[in-house]
Amino acid sequence: PVRQAFTDLAKDIRAKTGATLEYALSFTVTRKNIDDVPEVLRWYLADPERTHIWRMISFQPDADTGRTIYSERPITSADVWEKICEGVGLPLRRDVSIFGHPDCNSWASLLVARPSGKVFPLLPDDKKFDALLGEVLRKIGGLSLVNDDAGTPPFRLLGVLAQHPWLAVKTLSRLFRYMTSRSAPPEILRSLLRGQLHTVWVGMHNFMDAAPVANAPNDPAGQAGRDSCVFKGAGNRHGVGERETRCPVSHQTRSDTCDPAL
Repeated sequence: PVRQAFTDLAKDIRAKTGATLEYALSFTVTRKNIDDVPEVLRWYLADPERTHIWRMISFQPDADTGRTIYSERPITSADVWEKICEGVGLPLRRDVSIFGHPDCNSWASLLVARPSGKVFPLLPDDKKFDALLGEVLRKIGGLSLVNDDAGTPPFRLLGVLAQHPWLAVKTLSRLFRYMTSRSAPPEILRSLLRGQLHTVWVGMHNFMDAAPVANAPNDPAGQAGRDSCVFKGAGNRHGVGERETRCPVSHQTRSDTCDPAL
């Protein structure tokens, strides 16, 4: 009911103002609620209007960061990803698109067709395409396509593609073949041609608490993660009023006593 209330609020604001209001869901997964993950995802995906509002659905295995009760048997990233695939109803790859360290962040971008609600992975499970995607990211990996009030993302993308026309042709041709393949629901292409296709990001942030972060210099895997960090979180070290900023493997170490504005 709370998520539906937020969904209705966004619809109301969009209707009254014409502004595009979008949400991201952050869901801490514990041993107590892990079986709810598929149900939550199925609820979102059951109505394409919802995923047109909730554009990012992020699940985080619990970590002893002071913001939740730590499970006696901690949830692993493999546990969470299995539940994500169950909820989507597709065997999603964890390594198609990676930012930060692969042990910390796993994401799958889904295409959602309106009005049917059919779902299809944006990127194919194809090693040859992986090589092409790597080439694309080397050229335009720093490009932000976040929506803004001026509606500039399509123009930014077109500008970069115009600078690399042959790469653009190869990529668009490969994606077109993928979306017209026998594995793709016919609604995907039809919705694309009608301008009724959108994406939703479903994934996982595997946060880490202070103890493993402190031990990173003695742990090659932990140190590699710190070197690839893409997040900064405010952490409470000794008590109320003493805060620090650290960058642990895309891991937040903020405690409940910290100012959320940090």
